[in-house]
Amino acid sequence: MHTDTPTIRGRVVPQWTTALEVRPVRPAERAAWRGLMATHHYLGFRGFVGESLWYVACVDTDWVALVGWAAAAWMVQARDQWIGWSRPQQWARLTFVVNNARFLILPDVHLPNLASKTLAQTTQRLSADWAAVYGHPVLVAETFVDPPGLPGPAIGRRGGRTWGRRAASRAGISTMSATASPNRCGSGR
Repeated sequence: MHTDTPTIRGRVVPQWTTALEVRPVRPAERAAWRGLMATHHYLGFRGFVGESLWYVACVDTDWVALVGWAAAAWMVQARDQWIGWSRPQQWARLTFVVNNARFLILPDVHLPNLASKTLAQTTQRLSADWAAVYGHPVLVAETFVDPPGLPGPAIGRRGGRTWGRRAASRAGISTMSATASPNRCGSGR
């Protein structure tokens, strides 16, 4: 039975927020990250296409959540209209947009607001981490979620802006909400 008592695999962790650290996955941890994501994420995991970064959220030495960011989809009409790109601008600048391709709170982890805190820490460091690995910053971080299928208000509460909903029946998801969080865009465009 779930309560508001913060627990990790049955162990009470009252001060978990001060111990939470989100960091990139180390090379030796990639197989474990991949296995957990493939086993426990509702979409599974086979890999990402293009540029990507993998993160782990830890409380002390316990892994509590996994996050994966990847290159953005080439064309998303609502996003492209929100940004206001012309077609040539879109092709030239899409490299500065990334997609939160996977997010997973691990089984038997019950920490209030963990999703929001993890996403906040991840997006705070994402642009610098991306620049260190790929040589360019991230200016917009986007995520697509299935609101009826996911509990809690984690997405869209950390300075994000919802820019569209669309049907996605081919993916077996009735609706998707897309939220973008400008990192250093000035006007957000």
